[in-house]
Amino acid sequence: MNTGANNNQFSDNYFSIPNFSAAITDGAAPFPATSSTTFIPAPGIDRNVFPGPGYRDVDVTFGKAFGLPSMRVLGENAKIDIKANLINAFNLLNINPSTINTNIANTNLGQATGALGARVVDFQARFSF
Repeated sequence: MNTGANNNQFSDNYFSIPNFSAAITDGAAPFPATSSTTFIPAPGIDRNVFPGPGYRDVDVTFGKAFGLPSMRVLGENAKIDIKANLINAFNLLNINPSTINTNIANTNLGQATGALGARVVDFQARFSF
């Protein structure tokens, strides 16, 4: 580390060090009309810089209940329910947010390497009496 009068320890770094002392100067008036002060620079990266496509899915349920006639064995309110559940019915691509690469040393920075599940169809039948 160079400790001499010409100290340039931050000259070869990637990020520049802001000059905070120039932004906080004592002026003669509380709010001078013309100021030579500079503001603190804004940060280089904001929050949520990898937004990706939004999550969308449509879940649909189709069902039909058929009543059975009154019988001594089945009872008075016996019925059969048939149901189909479609999860992500239109099979939209949903990126898995935990697979987005945020390592700046990797060449796939900001790319997702996986997706959530595709369309799922679930059939059900229920007999109640």
